[in-house]
Amino acid sequence: MGKISLIRLGLAWLTLSTLCVYAQEPTQKLIPDPDTYGDFLVSEYDAAKPSLVAFKDPRCPYCVNALKRLYQLSNYNVYLFWSPILGDRSQRDVNVFFYCDSPASPQVIEAVTERRSPDCDGQFNSDLAKRNDAFVAQYNPTSVPQYWFGGQRVGIGQLKLSMSTAQQVALLAESSTVQIPWHRYPSAVIRTPFQDRYNIGIVLNHSLGDDLQRVLLNETQFNWYVFDKQQPLSSQEAEFRVLTGTLDHQAPIVLLEGKPLSGKERKRVLPAAVLKLLSDTTVTQHHAATTG
Repeated sequence: MGKISLIRLGLAWLTLSTLCVYAQEPTQKLIPDPDTYGDFLVSEYDAAKPSLVAFKDPRCPYCVNALKRLYQLSNYNVYLFWSPILGDRSQRDVNVFFYCDSPASPQVIEAVTERRSPDCDGQFNSDLAKRNDAFVAQYNPTSVPQYWFGGQRVGIGQLKLSMSTAQQVALLAESSTVQIPWHRYPSAVIRTPFQDRYNIGIVLNHSLGDDLQRVLLNETQFNWYVFDKQQPLSSQEAEFRVLTGTLDHQAPIVLLEGKPLSGKERKRVLPAAVLKLLSDTTVTQHHAATTG
């Protein structure tokens, strides 16, 4: 056999082997249905909602945090499958779930978020365990938490999350990386603060207007602190501005428990009247800067 023939034979073998490898990979992911996989639904099936597949490991901290916010996925029929990729201890934890009525029941989810085993006294459901393992094997997740929609992997940011305003406020407040000692700024507070309210600080580069002060007095869902322009800065105001990085600024800055709010976040959190006055202030300042 000549050299050219050997090369052609080698190329043909390589092409065939490549095709075989691709043929072994599933071209379409299995989409769960309530009849077959109803035991893996985290809530009652709703035909009007699309379905979402979620893979979790009970020992994964990110998975635990995600389970605490399952309410955000109420726009979907969520099928929860357990993928113990973190080792033998995760596998042992998952095995316990199949002694419960459902491996995706509130009882199981609550136990995982509290870092304990669920109190289930049923028989081990080997059928459910096999269905879980087979479904996980079909998707073969190598990281968790992982979400799939319509057979395509998606990030949490691509999903239509469902949150009330109160839940959004709590989520943003928890994300603050700065701890603000609000009790040190009594001169900035608009009214006597409530113990059960979140704190919002507004930093202005001008004096607090009567309109904004009147609106803030009537909006009692937050404790409002306003740091307006004073020359020279008081020691407390200087401390706050250094702590929050707001010494040099132009437009009004709004902080929720130390978390600077973006324009979109302000629209989700702030009362409409406050948002309008702050927007008007921004427009006025921009006009003055461009015409002055």
